[in-house]
Amino acid sequence: MKSSYSTYSEVVASGIIQRGWIPEFLPKSAYNIDVKYNLDNNHGFVQFYFSPLDHHFITNHFKIIPYNNQIPQSYLTENRQLYVGKEQFYKDDLLVDWDTNKAMYWYSVALI
Repeated sequence: MKSSYSTYSEVVASGIIQRGWIPEFLPKSAYNIDVKYNLDNNHGFVQFYFSPLDHHFITNHFKIIPYNNQIPQSYLTENRQLYVGKEQFYKDDLLVDWDTNKAMYWYSVALI
């Protein structure tokens, strides 16, 4: 499944958050939102832009991943950071480019 939304309001109206295809922490300032979701393996990807004033969603739901040998140093810059989710239900990561306020979020849902 692929879909695109111009604004957070469009996402809410679509009901996609309630279906679990977009996380509830999506900031209200999110725009230009692209969603890809694989129903067969419960993997998803959400890319969006957001207001820097709405950055609290990151610290509330993620912790920063420090540089390690698994992540190429050239990929992470002073203004591009990788985060890992704090929840156990999802296996999720978030890459934020602070120069453009672009977030790329990918996840898989643990089936219980």
